[in-house]
Amino acid sequence: MSYDIRKMQMRMLEILQETDRSVRGHGLRYYLEGGTLLGAVRHGGFIPWDDDADISMPRPDYEEFIRHANEWLPPHFRLRCHLNDPDFPFYFAKIEDIRTTIVEGPTRPYTGGIFIDVFPIDGIPEDRKVRDRLYRRFRRQCKLLHFLHRDPYKHGKGPRSWWPLMLRRIYTRSGISRAVARNNSRFSFDESKTVGCYSPNYRTYLDREKVYGDGMPIMFEGTELRGLLDNDAFLRKQYGDYMKLPPEDKRYNHGFLHVDFNKPYRQE
Repeated sequence: MSYDIRKMQMRMLEILQETDRSVRGHGLRYYLEGGTLLGAVRHGGFIPWDDDADISMPRPDYEEFIRHANEWLPPHFRLRCHLNDPDFPFYFAKIEDIRTTIVEGPTRPYTGGIFIDVFPIDGIPEDRKVRDRLYRRFRRQCKLLHFLHRDPYKHGKGPRSWWPLMLRRIYTRSGISRAVARNNSRFSFDESKTVGCYSPNYRTYLDREKVYGDGMPIMFEGTELRGLLDNDAFLRKQYGDYMKLPPEDKRYNHGFLHVDFNKPYRQE
């Protein structure tokens, strides 16, 4: 499906602005994350072809925020996570514009509103063996979440459907998400030298005080948001030569199955 990416970005910018107001207004910390931070540094805002936005928060601040976000945010924005939605299929949270509809897919058949992702940042152990063990367990848990959410009959009703159907009899999405949180929060953010967001796709673990700190203001689409203390160290670790634009055939986005800017997803 084709959709107006710039229009979507402006809706996400509204969510970022209100999240910034709520988080900082209650004395909590957050940072622009991943491609959103890259866009702020390289483009002064969104990467032109990007259709999502990410922030991260130290685990204590993240947990406080998810407890109160739906009190603090405007009523047309809603934070969703496994704690307030037992069928939520992700280990992190989303803040969604409930006046809109997005259907993700095909690998993640999830319906919600235009959103930003909110990731917890955790302490990372210095011992490599411990770090690798936690990371392997985290990846197994993410695969379980994928199978619990995926259509069990995606490949027909034969033997290939038995595995996801069996998993659904043993596990729940919210149970696995709680297990992810226990695994990833074994080491305190504020007491660890090295911190980072657990992700199945990359491992960007950096010095808490030198790279994250209390963050620094950064301009994003004409709005002052919050970057890291050392954005360059983060972006070089994650992207390498991050100021170089990728070739046009490598400029990926989500490619959502369905987008409606005017219809609440609860009516879909």
